[in-house]
Amino acid sequence: MQAFDTTPAAAPATPTLPMYPATLAEALDIAGAMPAKDVAALLTADSAAQLAALAAATSDIDVAMRYQGRKYAEVIGYQSAVIGAAQVLEFPRYIGVIGNQWSVNGGPFAGGPFPGGLSTINYQPSTNIWDWDPATSTAIVPEAVKRACVYQAASRLAARRDARLDARHDGVVNQGGGGLQEAYDGEIRVLCRVADQIMQRYRLRSGEMV
Repeated sequence: MQAFDTTPAAAPATPTLPMYPATLAEALDIAGAMPAKDVAALLTADSAAQLAALAAATSDIDVAMRYQGRKYAEVIGYQSAVIGAAQVLEFPRYIGVIGNQWSVNGGPFAGGPFPGGLSTINYQPSTNIWDWDPATSTAIVPEAVKRACVYQAASRLAARRDARLDARHDGVVNQGGGGLQEAYDGEIRVLCRVADQIMQRYRLRSGEMV
């Protein structure tokens, strides 16, 4: 595997927009464990470009599809201080069902008030939250989502998909040149192939958002 020097020439810029890896250092650590060919564009960019791509990739993930469940803070609103007063991003998510039974499985909550005037809520943090850190009793962004964000950021910097995505957005269904023809059909996928494959596990498949 080809090695890249990921040490920035100057101190990395501070993130000014939300992104799924909490810091640039975390994102580069994740990228360092990925195939070099997939993330070379990210690893070789300067820190400002890396942060901009990671923030844009985070936005891409949030609008790419409808996800199962709801934002964690929307459901567990009275405890949202653990992830900020307001949850801007789609993850972490609560995927349990709000109902008429209160059950706690190792969680920090011992009563209401609950959102929407409900008196009770089903709460099983080990299975109902993407993701849950039992050591700190905190909802966290899944590692898989962070990996998808890094792949998408690298794809944005490589810019190999831009021409096709722009053409499809403008309504082009086929194009060609030099004897080659491309035909486009189906859904326009915002995410690159690897990031999209990772995020499919969280996609809302049918029915309503719980």
